[in-house]
Amino acid sequence: MSNPFSKKQFLDLVKKYISGKTNPEEEDFLHNYYDYFENKTDGLSDLSKTELMEMKDQMKNSIWSATALTNPVIGKKGLVFFITQNIKKTVSAAAIFIGIITVSVLWVLSKQQATKSDNTQQLAKQHNSNIKIQPGTDKAILTISDGRIITLDSAGNGIVATQSNTVISNNNNQLVYCNDKKIDLNSIPLFNTISTPMGGQYQVLLSDGTKVWLNASSSLSFPVNFYGGERKVELTGEAYFEVAKNKASPFIVKVRDMDVKVLGTHFNIMSYTDEDRIATTLLEGSVSVSKGANSRMMVPGQQLRYYNKGVVEMKSNVDVEQVVAWKNGKFHFDEADIKTIMRQLGRWYNIDVVYEGKAPETLFGGIIGKKENINQLLKIFELTGRVHFKIEGTKITIKK
Repeated sequence: MSNPFSKKQFLDLVKKYISGKTNPEEEDFLHNYYDYFENKTDGLSDLSKTELMEMKDQMKNSIWSATALTNPVIGKKGLVFFITQNIKKTVSAAAIFIGIITVSVLWVLSKQQATKSDNTQQLAKQHNSNIKIQPGTDKAILTISDGRIITLDSAGNGIVATQSNTVISNNNNQLVYCNDKKIDLNSIPLFNTISTPMGGQYQVLLSDGTKVWLNASSSLSFPVNFYGGERKVELTGEAYFEVAKNKASPFIVKVRDMDVKVLGTHFNIMSYTDEDRIATTLLEGSVSVSKGANSRMMVPGQQLRYYNKGVVEMKSNVDVEQVVAWKNGKFHFDEADIKTIMRQLGRWYNIDVVYEGKAPETLFGGIIGKKENINQLLKIFELTGRVHFKIEGTKITIKK
């Protein structure tokens, strides 16, 4: 593709696009031209430094306005950059293009203005060559009480097992337990475990009607059928629960030495061992959280944190959408340091993360789709100039 228009025509077209007045043909043209000058460093060489800076500022401001987010603000340890992508429900088609494509355009335009670091240049070269790192998918392993192991993502739809008059089916990436017969209360309870690997997630519909979403690197142990006066399951990792209401039988989630007890409610539990706390967030209903002799009641919008060092903290009016963003296909960061971010990315992309020297102290915020190519995602963070990445296979090295 050659440069078919003048500098003024290009600038006018970009301004027209930012104002949302371009037609589909013009949008396709801009998209194609973007592909061209990403691979041709002299694609905009006839633009002056002032014009490049003006275009960059216009595009950046359009991202903030399109996503209803503010300009970068100062956090406790440094700049917090808000970068949003794939928010299809809240922005127009033009804004989607700006949010998804123009962030990368900004990165390309920056190359015209200053010498980029070696790390960023290397990252750009790896854009197409690094195919080992892929976003996570719906996958899990079911371990049945008799020792059988079923790989759910390759099992296909249909019945995968039958236990205690309960049919266990795999239905469009959801494991379903269905009992149409009377439960024999004298039979021995049978327990199953569903586990997701790094880079995996899955849903479960338990026999009582409770729905569970499992995040990556998590597991849930549960009875095929619930007996007696309580419904008890055991969790490692992270899960979101929508508990079927049953006043006569409380639902209990055991997380290490902590119990979360409910009758019917919606809540999220994050209990990864590489995090510094267990966090229980209530979205609907009420829960009682017990740890040792201590017990606390929660109301919607609260998050109870049990830190590994013994500190207990109750947070009110938390952003529940941020907490369950993982379930809805997004990463949502709010003044998160790079180590927190990379732990989440590591579980989802199944990568090894190492740090060269001290980790950057910059805090980041924003919403990013979980299906993003990790190279493009890391480029976005590098736009801040506060962090740099080096990718070698499935290993990512981070330095200032």
